[in-house]
Amino acid sequence: MILWLAAAFVWCAVGARIGRVLVRQATPVRVAIAISVGTVALNTMLLMPDVAGTFDRVAGSEGLRQQVVEVLWALFAASTLTISEAARPILPKNRLRTWIFYVVVLTVTGVGLAIDQPLGWVSVFVAAVFAVVVGARHISWTVLGRAIGIYTAGVVGAAMSALYVIVNGYEPPAGLMALHNVLIATGSVGVLGEVWLRSLIVLIRIRRLHTVLTERFPDVLSEDHGHKTIVLRSSDHVAHIMDAIYLQSAVLVDLGVVSRGVVPPRSARERARSVVRWLVDPSLAPNVDTEWIAPPAGMSARRWVVSLATEFNRLASESGVTA
Repeated sequence: MILWLAAAFVWCAVGARIGRVLVRQATPVRVAIAISVGTVALNTMLLMPDVAGTFDRVAGSEGLRQQVVEVLWALFAASTLTISEAARPILPKNRLRTWIFYVVVLTVTGVGLAIDQPLGWVSVFVAAVFAVVVGARHISWTVLGRAIGIYTAGVVGAAMSALYVIVNGYEPPAGLMALHNVLIATGSVGVLGEVWLRSLIVLIRIRRLHTVLTERFPDVLSEDHGHKTIVLRSSDHVAHIMDAIYLQSAVLVDLGVVSRGVVPPRSARERARSVVRWLVDPSLAPNVDTEWIAPPAGMSARRWVVSLATEFNRLASESGVTA
């Protein structure tokens, strides 16, 4: 059951990476990531006894399945080197030479696995180690850095599996191989998944403020009401809120309600609290002007809007403000 769940998860990652290739420019790196996850998915399927047994019965022997597994590992080695080469150039940026390099790596690995398994697995091991060395240098506490870290951890597992085959002549337990396959799949979609999750959280946190301001200033809403992804909707809602805030400021200027030009406080929280009070009732914070409305230095518009929404929700819960 665990292997089936692992395979289902990895295939979901394959779908996400293929979709990325289709909707964006099909760069060598994006194609390589899709191929690497695809080979991992097929390997995970062949780890399951039911699938392996069915494959062997159709093929008539276990030899064909072993050859398929070896070809998949060769593809994984070549695609992993492609990703690593993009992160750390090992060749001049000449597309022809680069693709020739990939073809040679794939051919050598495949021929090695076909003629002599230890030689082929050594090629897989060397490619995985190179990818680990390159990946480890790019691990950081960022969205991309975390994804690279998870992917690199999976490649470490793949390298250990290749080493296990070289030493013992047979593959390690299926559960261990499924584990590093899941890590590779998770790392490949780590950026996509984290960006989607963070966008969803932002949408939930700013929903109340967005509803109030767009009802007050419906002109900030775009005319395109078609279906949009969570990420695009989140960005749009942040833009709607900022536009509505500036629009309120412009309306007050037209009405002759001019602020006294006081410098905003350094504390982003105090500044957000004053801006929210001004949004609810301009007389509560007469000093607020466009300098106060703009995101503080070093803070993105999204973080600033989330801070405003947090203060707005707190004020609403305390005083029962709804508009």
